[in-house]
Amino acid sequence: MRRTFRTADYKPDPDRDFQEEVGFHMDMKVGDLMADGLSREEALKEAKRLFGDMERIQRVATREESKRQRRRRIGDRLDTLRQDLRYGIRTLLRAPGMTLLTILILAVGIGANAAIFSVLKAVFLQPLPFPQPDELTFVWHRNIRDRGRGPASFPDFTDWREQNQTFEAMGAFVGINLNLTGGEEPIRIRAAHATAGVFDVLDVAPAMGRTFLPEEDRSGRRVVILSHRLWVEHNDGDPKIVGKTVQIDGGGYTVIGVMPQGFMHPTPWGLTDPYLAWIPLRADPWVENRNSNSYQVLARLRDKIPIETGQEDLDRVAIRLEEEYPDTNRD
Repeated sequence: MRRTFRTADYKPDPDRDFQEEVGFHMDMKVGDLMADGLSREEALKEAKRLFGDMERIQRVATREESKRQRRRRIGDRLDTLRQDLRYGIRTLLRAPGMTLLTILILAVGIGANAAIFSVLKAVFLQPLPFPQPDELTFVWHRNIRDRGRGPASFPDFTDWREQNQTFEAMGAFVGINLNLTGGEEPIRIRAAHATAGVFDVLDVAPAMGRTFLPEEDRSGRRVVILSHRLWVEHNDGDPKIVGKTVQIDGGGYTVIGVMPQGFMHPTPWGLTDPYLAWIPLRADPWVENRNSNSYQVLARLRDKIPIETGQEDLDRVAIRLEEEYPDTNRD
């Protein structure tokens, strides 16, 4: 076989290499045939016959060469990756303290990014899983001096609900922790004190039973609504759970309803902190205190009323409350 010398800037060309190789062997065969007594034309014709369909052979050869080159490139990349990994591991082993610090920084960074994305997805990217979600809003106390905002007192919520003209429904709730007993061992769950209006605002019916009645607001009545998850995990999905008693914080509560699967109570922080149960508010001095700003307020605007109109409506209510309760509602 003819030896081919390549310069440093040589670039492989399968078609050119094939033509050179075939031409070399064709010349050798023609020479042999001419030595046997054939003319050059006869020898060339016979050599082409012996070699067969050169175009098909070239296509096959080119395809196989491309496969070989691709395998070689993959092999080179894997070799480079193995070398980089060996070098990285050796470097990390030489400084275990720095290695541990690097791992901790990566873990914190990845965890923080995942948490931030979960909140962004729940609050901004994913539509709320409720009817007409564009009508839903939270209502806040706003301080016109420092522009801060926060939860409301229950008396203020009651006045907002009764004096506004633009909202179809309003509800108030506050997150709490409850101890659920009666099983093999007690469990602590995230729950909420809530008014009947919360479920009216969300316009979601329970899968079984009912939600709170208006007369159960601030009644302290020992009734409870379970989430689908709590009903399955703690009550084994008992189809006759409505009307039965569960033990909460050492007392018996009658189950009046079970929310549908997938229902998550919205909070100002999205749908990332699910409540597993709901109980009515108690009538105590703390609830009636206008200085006790502890309640999140959910509201649903009337059909086709823009949020700006609702804001103007509640601004007027706030002015009346400031005049009536200057000690607690000024500014």
